[in-house]
Amino acid sequence: MPTIGTAGHVDHGKSALIQALCGKNPMHLPEELKREMTIDLGFAHFSDPEGNPVGIIDVPGHERFIRNMVAGMSSLDLVLFVIAADEGWMDMSEEHLRVIHALHMDSLILVVNKIDKVPRDEAELVREDAEDNVQRILGRTIPVCEVSALSGEGIPALKQKILEELGKIPRQSEGSPFFFVDRIFSVSGRGLVTAGTLQGGPLKLDSKLLQYPCGDPLRIKSIQSHASQLEEALPGSRVACNIKLGGKAELARGDCLAARGAPILTADNLLVKLDASAGKGMKNHSEIELALGTAHALGKIHFLNEGQTVAQIALNKTISYLFGQYGVLIQPGGSSLMGAFRALIPADKDRRARRKSLEIAESQPVGTLQEFQLLKEGYCALENFRGRLPEGTLSLEHYYLCRSLLEEIIQDMNRLLKEESAGLTEKDLFQHYRNYPRELPAHAVSLLLEKGTVEFKDNLYFLKGQKVSLTPLGRQILSLAEAGGLKGLASKEVTAPGSQKEFQNLCRMKKLVFLGEGLYYSRPAYEEVSCRIEEHFAGKDAFPIAEARELTGLSRKFLLPVLNLMQEEKRLVREGDLRRILTP
Repeated sequence: MPTIGTAGHVDHGKSALIQALCGKNPMHLPEELKREMTIDLGFAHFSDPEGNPVGIIDVPGHERFIRNMVAGMSSLDLVLFVIAADEGWMDMSEEHLRVIHALHMDSLILVVNKIDKVPRDEAELVREDAEDNVQRILGRTIPVCEVSALSGEGIPALKQKILEELGKIPRQSEGSPFFFVDRIFSVSGRGLVTAGTLQGGPLKLDSKLLQYPCGDPLRIKSIQSHASQLEEALPGSRVACNIKLGGKAELARGDCLAARGAPILTADNLLVKLDASAGKGMKNHSEIELALGTAHALGKIHFLNEGQTVAQIALNKTISYLFGQYGVLIQPGGSSLMGAFRALIPADKDRRARRKSLEIAESQPVGTLQEFQLLKEGYCALENFRGRLPEGTLSLEHYYLCRSLLEEIIQDMNRLLKEESAGLTEKDLFQHYRNYPRELPAHAVSLLLEKGTVEFKDNLYFLKGQKVSLTPLGRQILSLAEAGGLKGLASKEVTAPGSQKEFQNLCRMKKLVFLGEGLYYSRPAYEEVSCRIEEHFAGKDAFPIAEARELTGLSRKFLLPVLNLMQEEKRLVREGDLRRILTP
């Protein structure tokens, strides 16, 4: 179900045009009706020949209400750009078309209204002048219709042209449903009602949504679209939802109501990519007003590059938005359009991540959020990926992996294994890459093993051909452990720098056995006591710990870790409080 809207100078007959199309005055505020001027967004609809509704949003034309105009434009399929034949091109005609251009509204119809007010040749001159201005600003031509909203002349032809242009727009109905709030009101006996244009997937009655940016839950009690109660609303349609809030946060224009899984981002510090000319005339660190979707907020702009094409905008409140969404910058307290931008990601706090995001924003066209994440992080989940894959991207079982990150991991693994001459267990090796999904380092290891630069033996990874040798400190620790016999060695007894790493290396080399709580046995000491237990209780009934203590003379502090290790090695099995030796 499509939604269209109007734009143009104040008093050029936008509301009258909608009334002619729909048979309903879109003005709903008493002040609007009194002044005969649109102040806030107005709503109406007409039906196509098959009875399907086409929603219309009436936006204010006065310069003081440009924020409301941007809010109304945020989710339109098509814009009727209205010029009055008796006044022609005006200041706000220029400003509105520049906003339309900045928001990349591609589907437009130029509507020359009030043709009944002037002679035919004068209307033709106004039309030609408007077409020239459209070409100058947009760099292209758009369809034109001449009408009189008052007499009805040209209205049927305009309706036909609207339906024709809407038919050219591809329809998408997938994903999780969401809509940005552009109107809130209360209905006696029903409570809070919020309205917007539905995007994503279908919205069903009793759906559970989240309120962004706060993240509070809410429930849809009823759905109405164009005065009809619905069980389910389709994307593109205007919806008015009676809701039950689940949190304490108040609902405001600019909020987004979305199902889990919808691609909604929230930020109070936003990375943006500006149009090439947007930064000109703006001072770095200056105050701006941002209008993005149905939200607007005050903030400061901080340019991040010399060309002033990438910036960070610190806002006075948190807003919700879509990645790549078009927005405009307005002079604070005024109505002048200062520039246009596309919203990217919430600004990074980490300096390294900030530099990487800047590099991507400068060098790459704005694609999808998944594309940006893939370029920034070096990997991205395969599931629900949208966008283009960088050249050389690898497809693993569950992730896309950039070749640059793979090479980085491989290089780092080679460095680690060179430093750890005693080898690394899989657990210790993968611990270095705990911030990545396990599938990524696992793929890097498999390539190194396949290439033959790394080998795996005795449950350890080594560089091929690397000699295993003990450091002087390692030899000292091993000597102390061997001298300790069944009394073992506590790591706290060795205070030399790097001793903990040497203990780990000696365990990997199977020179020491870790008992837990900082206690170690030399390998011969462990084998001695474990073999004694194994030989004594082999072929007998399960034994209690007391009998093992009597046999070995060990305290529970040492005996329990030994028994636990034997259980891990499948040399014995635990049966309640007893142990039984397993026979081969």
